[in-house]
Amino acid sequence: GKVSAQAGSQTVAMLAGTEGTNEAGKPNKVFKALVIPGKQLTKGNLLAEIANVDGNNYKIPVTDAILTAWSAQLDGGNTLKSGVNYKLTVTVAKQAISVVAQITDWTIIKATGTGEIKFNSNIVSSGVTNDITSGSFEIFQGTANTEESLTNVTTATYNAGTSKWELTPQIYWANSTQSYYFRGLATTTDGTTPIATSDKAATQDVDLLWATTPAHDGELEGGGTQHFNAGEAIPPRTGDVPLQFEHAMSKITINLSTSTTGKDEATQSLDDKARAVDFTGAKITISNLCTEGTIAIANGVISTTPIAEAKADALSGTVTAESTDKASLANQIVIPQSLVNETYPIKLTITLDDGTTYSLLLKDCKVKGFADNYITTWERGTHYVYEIYVEKEAIRFVAVIKEWEKVSGGGNANLDWD
Repeated sequence: GKVSAQAGSQTVAMLAGTEGTNEAGKPNKVFKALVIPGKQLTKGNLLAEIANVDGNNYKIPVTDAILTAWSAQLDGGNTLKSGVNYKLTVTVAKQAISVVAQITDWTIIKATGTGEIKFNSNIVSSGVTNDITSGSFEIFQGTANTEESLTNVTTATYNAGTSKWELTPQIYWANSTQSYYFRGLATTTDGTTPIATSDKAATQDVDLLWATTPAHDGELEGGGTQHFNAGEAIPPRTGDVPLQFEHAMSKITINLSTSTTGKDEATQSLDDKARAVDFTGAKITISNLCTEGTIAIANGVISTTPIAEAKADALSGTVTAESTDKASLANQIVIPQSLVNETYPIKLTITLDDGTTYSLLLKDCKVKGFADNYITTWERGTHYVYEIYVEKEAIRFVAVIKEWEKVSGGGNANLDWD
């Protein structure tokens, strides 16, 4: 009387019926099938799939709970045996919305300029993406890609134990047809770990992260995949919704060098030493920048209000000196903005410890290799590296002798190329 299975296997479509009612008074759906005994149940393997429940599909894997509940009626090796009716009760809820998140690296641009302040540089594009494995961020959801529609609906927090983003509160698809736009917002202090924020204010020195759904291939309800463009509305799905973060702000680094930089003491000529400047204690300021703005959740663009009065030190800092002839002011987070301002010119000024100053209009800086490609705008997600070469100004003089009268003079050389 023993039934043994032949080689091979196939998917079984179960016969549908009803049995009793649920808490809402609606009939429970029951699916039955007669199968050959001897099927081995392995934890994690697919046991059953429920298709097209209000447009969603649900997969039921073998779990420890199932194996424990059926253990008394399983043969060795967790196999189904003959003469047993195995019953599994499944409560189906709407599919939760889950996310995966990445962050794009800064695109690096090195700038060059003209005048006694000399520039050497290059341009490098960076398309690196990094999976985010810690932190939290806010999720905005809407039926239209507008500021009015997109609202802050939940906070995503990374669970290192499950390697997943957990949503508080959990959000769900409304039905089988309603698509949603998704956007994310956070700040970061290390460039890689998001910190949840719902504040749309953008402030200089704060690294603001903005996310949208990237271009990707996503699975469809009922099977198959579809290509989705970046920022497109996402229809209901059983898989994760991806989010790609980018830096909404700009970043600048200013590197200083002089005639002796990179040269050994033995190879420095007397002329090199005479022209070199000492960067110890040097300060850098940039005047007339916009330092505050507001980010649009729909597209990640930061809008600013033009400054109403001059700001001599909108950005300032003392450089970090690697040596007396090499220094930098690194990784300053700034608002993306135009560098062309005829009323309040945006000027970079270097002030040495002895009070000597050098200055340059930022709009006069170029990208190396492009004769007419001036950097007149700081774009979001871009790291601008200004390589500045500074020398002492030569002192020229004429002298006359007056009878029995000694004449002498001195002072600082303030150099300015506007």
